[in-house]
Amino acid sequence: MGWLYLLEKLGTTGIITVALAWLVRSLIRSFLAKDLENYKSNLKAQSDIAIEQLKSLLQIEAHKKSIEFSSLHEKRASMIADLYVHLYNMWGFIQRLHFAYQHREIKEDIDRKYLRKNRKEWQLEPGMIL
Repeated sequence: MGWLYLLEKLGTTGIITVALAWLVRSLIRSFLAKDLENYKSNLKAQSDIAIEQLKSLLQIEAHKKSIEFSSLHEKRASMIADLYVHLYNMWGFIQRLHFAYQHREIKEDIDRKYLRKNRKEWQLEPGMIL
């Protein structure tokens, strides 16, 4: 009766110990799973907040750059308009200068032709008194 009683007690104790170990393990797993879900949800919320903050910061910077480039574009357009006015004025000056040069060449050609015809009238010969 001794061995049987001992085996019965050890078996009962073993079964109870295994059941308690399984129960403790299940409780720990559910606690850790719950804690893990809380951690995941907190991490997700924090990352969503950080993403939204980054998006708003990027939108602000994009708007600043847009304003900066639009004013830069306006300055560039103004400078191009000024440059066009100066080029237009310079073109007019060059045309007037070219016209005057051509007119002078024509006048010089006429003078040369006239002087060639009348060269003898203007030439002094040796011994002539003025």
